[in-house]
Amino acid sequence: MKEKKLYSEAFKLKVVSEIESGKFSKGEIRRVYEITGSNTIYRWLCRYGKASLIQKTVIVKTKNESDKIKQLEKEKRELESALAKTQFKLLAMETLVEVAEAHYKIDKKKLWCAAASQTREKLRQMQKVSYMEEIANAYGYSRQGYYKRLRYEVRRQKEEAGVLEAVRKEREQLPRTGGRKLQHNLQGKGIVVGRDRLLSLLRQNDLLITRKKNYRKTTNSNHGFQMYRNLVKDKELTAPNQVLVSDITYIHTLERYCYLTLLMDLFSRKVMGYHLSRSLSVEGSLRALHIAIRSLKHTKGVIHHSDRGVQYCCKDYTKLLKRRKMQISMTEKDHVYKNANAERLNGILKQELMLGGTLPSLSVAKAVVRNAIDLYNNKRLHTALNFRTPAEVHAA
Repeated sequence: MKEKKLYSEAFKLKVVSEIESGKFSKGEIRRVYEITGSNTIYRWLCRYGKASLIQKTVIVKTKNESDKIKQLEKEKRELESALAKTQFKLLAMETLVEVAEAHYKIDKKKLWCAAASQTREKLRQMQKVSYMEEIANAYGYSRQGYYKRLRYEVRRQKEEAGVLEAVRKEREQLPRTGGRKLQHNLQGKGIVVGRDRLLSLLRQNDLLITRKKNYRKTTNSNHGFQMYRNLVKDKELTAPNQVLVSDITYIHTLERYCYLTLLMDLFSRKVMGYHLSRSLSVEGSLRALHIAIRSLKHTKGVIHHSDRGVQYCCKDYTKLLKRRKMQISMTEKDHVYKNANAERLNGILKQELMLGGTLPSLSVAKAVVRNAIDLYNNKRLHTALNFRTPAEVHAA
């Protein structure tokens, strides 16, 4: 004798609903759900179907019962209205999340754990009993998934705190070190962090470096001195001491503008000579050139490249270059930014090594410049030099 199957009320209602909706015929649904008994479905239809409900009537015996029914119907309408508003709000929030994901590349997988924790805390504040299983399920995850993600987030926060501490230490000496050099320096200390993650971490903690262009004209090429052709364009360098590039940039102090002349080895990017003076006269440029010459092993054949400013074209300056048997090279006419490597040096000193602000006086400015040049030559890694310092490359 076959064991008689027992069916729940919910299952019976489901079967009746699917038959009346046209999803299945009686024969089909019997086979799908393996319902035993030839009259079983018929009995369920008689008991739970629409036809049986139509035949039933509600007899209101008293006014109190009538009022109670009206009150219940009113509450039902209010609940239906509240449900509709909640569903609409839920749809709006889901759409907002989808738009945020598409436009701002937000990854829900990275945020749901924090959202679940906040939900739990809010429910506690509302003094409502909450179970982590239910909260996690609401976000499409399990309780185990929540705690696994939570452990990952705690570990990640600890790692990020270590990265931020290392970044701040790096920037104690070089306050404006950018992301790529930071990543390289951190790897040298055993802290491995991806570029995108590092940049995101810097952005979140307001540690990204913003670049601004500083330009004050220091080149006066309207003069009667001889100008020279460009010998550096397309020249391939193989070692230091082949080309010196020079430029003048301004330094702002509370007293006045001062002018910094720089000479840099084009191959190693090392600053070979510099001088800070109160004016744009040739004396400051000559002093910087003398310092650079003393640091060279030899000067014969070395190319001196600059813009067409009067300081570089005047007889005193070119006379010294020729006496030292150096070749003179200049940028093309009306191209202030053609001396790109020298301009880049100016930008690094101002953007990264704190020469872009206003300094109290010339004496303070000289000390700050000296420190900046030392950091640039000996501490700051150069991307174009395969993350080495100019001093390292020059000495190699």
